[in-house]
Amino acid sequence: MPRSGSGGSSFTAQELKNANLQLVHYVRELEALYEITAVMSSGRERGDFFARLAGHAAALTEVRCAAFFLRREGDGAFDSHPAKSSATATVLLPAEALENFHRRLAAGDRQVLRSSKDIKLFFPRGGSTAGVLLPLTVEGVLEGFLAVADKRKNSLDEDDFRVLSLLTGQAVEYLTNRRLAREKERRLKDLVVLHEVHSLLDAEPDLSKTLRGVAKKVAEALGAEVCAFLLHEEATNELVTQPCAWGLPEGERSLLYRVQVEARTSSGRVFTDKKPLLVEDALRDPRVTARSAKLWNYRSLMVVPLVIGGKCIGVLRAGHNRPGMFSSDHLRLAGLVAEHAAVVVENARLYRRVQEDMKEFRRLSDLKTDFLSMVSHDLLSPLSSVQGFVSLLLKGEAGDLAPRQAEFLGICAKALQRVTLLIDDLLDHSRIEAGVVKLCPEPVDAVDILESARRDHEPSAREKGVELSSNIPGSLPRLTADPQRLRQVLDNLLRNALKFTPKGGRVVLSARAGKKELVVSVTDTGIGLSVEEMEKIFEKYYQVEGAYSKRVRGSGLGLAICKSLVERHGGRIWVESTPGEGSRFHFSIPFPA
Repeated sequence: MPRSGSGGSSFTAQELKNANLQLVHYVRELEALYEITAVMSSGRERGDFFARLAGHAAALTEVRCAAFFLRREGDGAFDSHPAKSSATATVLLPAEALENFHRRLAAGDRQVLRSSKDIKLFFPRGGSTAGVLLPLTVEGVLEGFLAVADKRKNSLDEDDFRVLSLLTGQAVEYLTNRRLAREKERRLKDLVVLHEVHSLLDAEPDLSKTLRGVAKKVAEALGAEVCAFLLHEEATNELVTQPCAWGLPEGERSLLYRVQVEARTSSGRVFTDKKPLLVEDALRDPRVTARSAKLWNYRSLMVVPLVIGGKCIGVLRAGHNRPGMFSSDHLRLAGLVAEHAAVVVENARLYRRVQEDMKEFRRLSDLKTDFLSMVSHDLLSPLSSVQGFVSLLLKGEAGDLAPRQAEFLGICAKALQRVTLLIDDLLDHSRIEAGVVKLCPEPVDAVDILESARRDHEPSAREKGVELSSNIPGSLPRLTADPQRLRQVLDNLLRNALKFTPKGGRVVLSARAGKKELVVSVTDTGIGLSVEEMEKIFEKYYQVEGAYSKRVRGSGLGLAICKSLVERHGGRIWVESTPGEGSRFHFSIPFPA
């Protein structure tokens, strides 16, 4: 009985001892997790945090060697952060060294190390024969792993793996938070860069200076040594390096090379496919020509297209003489800058085309002025002389004329009159467009000027067999207008109405006083206008089509002159018409304020 009791008592004590040891272990776990949380919140450096975390891994699992290996940006190598108590040195592993372990680690599986050769890769000073790697994956990307080896007693058990999983979970959370913080910082930096680029694009009208400023800003933001715009030249179908390139020696014209779009170069490919290109090492990438890499002295290369409205107009290139200097984040920022730059480049090109068009327009305008000067001097003077002699012949000043001779001379006189009117219209319109014609407003009796115009056109109306009448009140408010130009408008409208009204038709000149303006109308029973013709009738050189109108063609400037003169008086002109039933032309002149 005593032995039995003694044995039972001894068993209970051992159980209590084990429970106590386990409790102490859990307390140490909690203390470790508390310290880890505190360190994460304090914003300590990454190396210090992971060295502490590795120290907790070594202490809680009783291993001699523990270290976190984290992937470096740029070259993809993994550098170690061992526990301070760990029997190992700092190690840098190139990406190629993990080739045998990478697939399982990237899949999220732990990798057991049973070979001393494998363990020595991670812990060169250790003599361990057993170890394990636990991955750290953030958003599906292997960012690092925890390596432990040489358990002091026995081997790692499930409780050890539970602890290590807790610690790697904390490591992943830390890396995730750092990634989010870096992403936030990058986005803020991108916004600042884009704001500065946008300011440059808006501030400088000179395209070359603008692109140079943008290239410099992009190079600074990306850490690039050279940055340049290559714009498409349609005449030669080439991408041409702009002289505003950043990082290229000024005056070195050989560096401003041209690339045929058809050639399968990096720039030609990006231009054709409209897709960006990121090259880690240009000397090893077949998509890059050795000539351009050597010419600009780059290893890292980034090329993004300048696209606007679905059309590629060039590319933006950035390079660095060391490999692996650009990331997808850099490519994204360059793409955003390219979107802004494409708009400015296209606008600048359109502006240049407009300037060239304006230059050509001025040249043609000068030619037109020279031509009209020639017309006024070399044609109008001889025409006046011929017209005078024809008039003398018709009056019998050179003797009696036979009926046939008088008929032919009458036809000549009418033709000369039409030619003179055409030349007058050309000269008047040219003077109005050039701003040479200035109005000389004065008080005008509207009734007098309207009736005077009707009387002057009565002979033409009788000769053509058209009835010309008026519907004008006995009195109308006085106008302030240029009487000569007002009469010119009336003459053009009445002449036009008589021209397009067949024999037996009727033309009526009428006027009415509104509250703020005098409205004058010329109504005829002529051929009328279609809707499409009414929209164009006041355009210069426009002529109504049709069998009848072909017989009475003019300069196509009379109504355009009317419109210009009425609008210069502050009025408006319009037409109402029905094909085959005639037209009603109206214009208004405002009363004096």
